[in-house]
Amino acid sequence: MGRLILIKHSLPEIDSDRPAHMWKLSPVGEQRASSMAVTVGAMKPGSLHASAEAKADETAAFITGTTGLMLNIDPRFNEHERSEAGFLEKDDFEAKVSQALLKPNEPVFGSETIAEAVARFEEGLHDAERFSPPGDMVIVSHGTVISGYVASKTGADPVELWHQLGLPGLICLNWPNPDRIELCQNFE
Repeated sequence: MGRLILIKHSLPEIDSDRPAHMWKLSPVGEQRASSMAVTVGAMKPGSLHASAEAKADETAAFITGTTGLMLNIDPRFNEHERSEAGFLEKDDFEAKVSQALLKPNEPVFGSETIAEAVARFEEGLHDAERFSPPGDMVIVSHGTVISGYVASKTGADPVELWHQLGLPGLICLNWPNPDRIELCQNFE
């Protein structure tokens, strides 16, 4: 293949009365996604895949508009499962995510460990590769699962990476041997 382009979804409209997997992009998030899509379009990717969650699907739709690629939705690219946690204030949320990333094999936040989420994500990647044409593969997903995956492959600090990723944020890795980060760019 070429590169694996991992994109964290754009800025959502936070609604504490709805589960995060149902949040849609905010107007600012739509503007940022549009800007990011121009950059991704210039990379001339060969395939586009996204999480089934609204904010990732909507972010990917902007890429579809600049590339003409068909969007493939796969729930294996969904965020680390933690829906039963409900809405948390920013500091509490960040502390819980950090703890989960630092203890990937322990169920410290949510019904899925980070290691389980990464294994699910990686299974989706390998299937996406099998059914994609040659060229760079774009995956629009979520910060925690992307950070866990990239850390597991490159040795990067997952918490630092999670904090660095913007809304949206883009990471390029070699593929199929994602052993180092080639590019990390934010669109805020």
